[in-house]
Amino acid sequence: MKFEDIEIEEVDFEAMLEESFKKSESKSDLVEGTIVKIDEKDNLAVVDIGGGRDANLNLDEIKDEEGNNLYNVGDTIKVVNQGRGRVSYKAAKAREALNEFIDEYDEEQEYIIEGVVTKKNKGGYVVEVDGLEFFMPRTLSYLSSKIDPIGKKVKAVIVKVDKDKGSVVISRKELIERDKAKTEEIVEKLLENKDPVVGTIKKITSYGMFVDVGGIDGLVHYSQISHKGPVNPSKYFEEGDEVNVVALDYDKK
Repeated sequence: MKFEDIEIEEVDFEAMLEESFKKSESKSDLVEGTIVKIDEKDNLAVVDIGGGRDANLNLDEIKDEEGNNLYNVGDTIKVVNQGRGRVSYKAAKAREALNEFIDEYDEEQEYIIEGVVTKKNKGGYVVEVDGLEFFMPRTLSYLSSKIDPIGKKVKAVIVKVDKDKGSVVISRKELIERDKAKTEEIVEKLLENKDPVVGTIKKITSYGMFVDVGGIDGLVHYSQISHKGPVNPSKYFEEGDEVNVVALDYDKK
């Protein structure tokens, strides 16, 4: 059995998080503003966010499916101040949803999530789960820098929730290491037990067949199928068949 080669970079996790939080506080503030102008031609709304500051909002963010504006001039609206004269309504909705999730978060419960990698930065990745954005540090990602993960699905576990800073940190690394430990535990028991165990054929190839035993896939080489010598497994078995096998060896590479 082989595990993927994983490239891990050493990063100061706490320092990286602190820097991320500083940026969040200075440029991504959730504010309530007032729409002072709607410009259909330039597809933007001008929002007064206080302190004598106006910011532009992409009009598409406040339109319904039929293209009608959900807000009009004079309406108050919650937005995220993204800096440089720009605000986002969608980001505000996502922030509110995340804050609600954080408020309801139970420290005694484990949360395993599956989401899509949507952004990449120096410190790690943003993973979106049902509209919520979670942060996965590079050191906890188990993702190779040689592969672009944007758009890829990942499974991870929540490892840190900071209610004061409104952040959720997730780890793919922890789940993978758990699976490795579980695999090695099952394999150790199989190797210690010299009695045949029942497995299910998952795949048949010209050089043998892969058999699932307790969630672990093992290769039965064509030379080990019959006491008569090498045989073509497809002549005797089909995928899904149950067979008796004995674990002989385990290759961690």
